[in-house]
Amino acid sequence: MVLLPLATVGDEPDAGALARVSVADAAALLREAGAGELVFVEAPLPLEQAGEARRLVSPTERPDASELATWAERGAAVAGTVQVEDGFVAFELFACAAGGGEGEARGPVPLAEASVLADALAQLGADALGLTPADEGPGSADEDAVRRYVRGADALLALSAGAAGEPPDVALAQLLSALELDAAFVRPRDALVTAASRALDTEAMPLFFGALSELARLRPDDAIALCALGEYAAFHRDATRAARLFAQALERDPLAARPRLGLALLAEARGDVEAALALYADAERDARDDARLLARHGALLVASGAPAAAVQTLARAAVLDPTDADVRRLLARAYELRGDPDRARAELAALAADFD
Repeated sequence: MVLLPLATVGDEPDAGALARVSVADAAALLREAGAGELVFVEAPLPLEQAGEARRLVSPTERPDASELATWAERGAAVAGTVQVEDGFVAFELFACAAGGGEGEARGPVPLAEASVLADALAQLGADALGLTPADEGPGSADEDAVRRYVRGADALLALSAGAAGEPPDVALAQLLSALELDAAFVRPRDALVTAASRALDTEAMPLFFGALSELARLRPDDAIALCALGEYAAFHRDATRAARLFAQALERDPLAARPRLGLALLAEARGDVEAALALYADAERDARDDARLLARHGALLVASGAPAAAVQTLARAAVLDPTDADVRRLLARAYELRGDPDRARAELAALAADFD
């Protein structure tokens, strides 16, 4: 799957930020849908693989399907153009699948409904790959909130890539002010929580801790916000506060796996293996596709002397995320403890081949 940053038309300063953030949001939706590896390509770009230099995406030209097909070797390619003018977003998006299928989507839409852009990108990619993207719910928000969101989220994307841009406190202030204007707008929350997860164990942690506290104030019934704040509290070894936040999150969303994962990790930390195993097993009933949850559960099963159960759990985690070498090494260990050294050696050999 290839996602190409959208070519922007005109001189509206928010157009570039909207394009970059929309590609990132679409990528998140496609990953949730099981798209696997995603490749991001800067556009316009010379197509060296095609034998001659051509612009893949032009601000004034529709991308050529044959050029997109060059990038569709991994399953599909998506590209397009976007323009922001007079409170509207005009866009033309195109998709091409390796099997020859094509798709397109067009605007304009009011800037307040700009999330449609990411949703359309994700839908085109999902259609080409035969997937179903996650439903993001209502796509409209306060127009000024949308502008603040794309500025803040774009700045955080630049920081995560090591590029120059707004400092993190300015980016976080933009996201929080977007939520002040429209607390029901979920994408600023998602951008903040994702960036906060990346900032764990960095010098930016105190800044994000404060931002998460403000997020929980603005969205007190949001289980994701409460969990993110709980994870920060747990990292700071404030187990009492973390447990309270995870419990509150579970009250808001009884089927959510993330707060139960947090509670299980706290139980592990205090040495209560029985409680931790029960929490992991309970969470898995509602989150069979959570690789992180399965990996933690499997590791504890190995440590507690239950290799047969560990093999089942870790094998599923390895299928969901075959790039996690630690999980696959642990799976080999579980095979060995279960009395199956041939399977253990085969798993280690496959791991070595994959990462050669």
